[in-house]
Amino acid sequence: MPRKSVNKMIEDTYENDDETTNQVEAVDPSVESDTMFGDVRDAILDRIRNLQKPWQQMTEREQRDMVESVSIVARSLVSRAVALVSKDGRRTIEAQIESVTIKDGVKAVLKCSKKADDIHELSECVGSLVLVVTNSAENYMGEKAPAKVDPDQPQLPVEEEDDQEAA
Repeated sequence: MPRKSVNKMIEDTYENDDETTNQVEAVDPSVESDTMFGDVRDAILDRIRNLQKPWQQMTEREQRDMVESVSIVARSLVSRAVALVSKDGRRTIEAQIESVTIKDGVKAVLKCSKKADDIHELSECVGSLVLVVTNSAENYMGEKAPAKVDPDQPQLPVEEEDDQEAA
C-alpha cells in the first residue's frame, strides 16, 4: 500500500477548505535501532523548524493541523520503534495471521508479501522451529491527555450566581 504524505492526509481531511493554511510538509521519518533516540529527536525538531510562525500566533485551525501532523509523525515513529525492538536483530518476515486452528496443537495460516526474499526465507524454515513474536504498536499509542489547542475566541469569564446575588 503506498504511503500518503502528511500533506495529502491533511488535504484529504480539509478538502476544499480555503481557510486552512497547510504548513505541513511530507514526512517519512526513518528509525534505526542504533540511532533511535536521535531519529525521534530529529523528527520532532523538523516539525519545529518548519513552523511558519510561533504557536501563539497560529489560528485554532493551524494549531489543529500541527497537532495532527505531529501525531502522524509520532504514530509512525512509535510503530517503527516497536517493530525494531520486536525484531531485536533477528531475520523477520511481516505476516498477517489469517486463521488459527486448535486441534492436537495449534496451526496458524499466515499471509505475507510475495517478495522473493520472504518466499525464500519461509521455504528455508519449513520443518524448522521458528519464533513467532506478536507485534502491535497499538499497545504504545496511548497519551496522558489530548494535545491542547488555543481556541480562536477564548471563553468569556462567567460570574458565579452567588456573586451577583450578593451585589
